[in-house]
Amino acid sequence: MPRAIQGDISKDIVSGIAITSLIFAISVYMPIVGFICFLFIPLPTLFYRLKLGRTTGAIIPIITIIVMITVLGGISIDILLFVELLLLGFVLGELIELDLSIEKTMLYACGSVVFIGIICLIFYSNLSNKGIYALVAEYVSKNLKLTLEVYENMGVSKESIHMLSSSLENIEYVL
Repeated sequence: MPRAIQGDISKDIVSGIAITSLIFAISVYMPIVGFICFLFIPLPTLFYRLKLGRTTGAIIPIITIIVMITVLGGISIDILLFVELLLLGFVLGELIELDLSIEKTMLYACGSVVFIGIICLIFYSNLSNKGIYALVAEYVSKNLKLTLEVYENMGVSKESIHMLSSSLENIEYVL
């Protein structure tokens, strides 16, 4: 696979960081559109990993992670989720270059994300001095409340908002 011309590498690194950071910012600060953009986070990492190679391609997710931590003011569960998505893009790039079958590529990529996700969850649980269950329950509760606020801002009827808010505990229990 042809690599970028030497003069374009700096431009590619900067554009990769900018694109990934922009997708991240949209995902965090624009609730409805952000959910859709959230799904695109692995793509710039995958693209630039394949275009620039392993070492140079790794610069983009590393610097993007630093930017994300700086923007959000520290490590949070959201950062760990974004890190996993960046890792997914990088791992997919590695597996594509190994020329594995589609089945193996997907299995190894999903396996690595699940494995790293569990490691990150344990790490963050220890860092925040909370159990994994309490951590996940708090995260789900926070996101349900944010969703309720979005519905209020969208102009959903008061009856529907009241019905949702009164059943938040049941929804949290199920999730």
